[in-house]
Amino acid sequence: MLKNKNFAVSKLLAGIALDATSLSVLSADGIKFPASGTFRAVLWSQEYDSPIDDVVREIITMELDADDVFTITRAQEGTAAKAWLANDNLAHVLTAGKIDEIETVKIDSVPPSGGYKITNFYLNSEEKLVVIYEDTPIE
Repeated sequence: MLKNKNFAVSKLLAGIALDATSLSVLSADGIKFPASGTFRAVLWSQEYDSPIDDVVREIITMELDADDVFTITRAQEGTAAKAWLANDNLAHVLTAGKIDEIETVKIDSVPPSGGYKITNFYLNSEEKLVVIYEDTPIE
């Protein structure tokens, strides 16, 4: 399951080649991103304020190696890999792939048929959705 962290934005410390499998962000910015597991991010040119404006933006999957260095998988979700320059932009974002993942989460606990009030839900240690519901049916 992809990990999440709000407002994780940085710039590339150095450029990366088309076939790069790692990247470094600006000093001390690594802490802004998820500390474990993989997550999606978008790279876009420093010439643009937003990845929406950069037609050659690239979605990547990232995982923290150490400090400000990440292992990356390139060209995710229909985007193409390209070489990027130092100071190009990087942001952890919600992508269509993450939405698809959320939509396919397995439910461990389903109430019997009928109308039952859900009182709580959470992801368990296996990252499966657990739904808590009242024992009394809604009438």
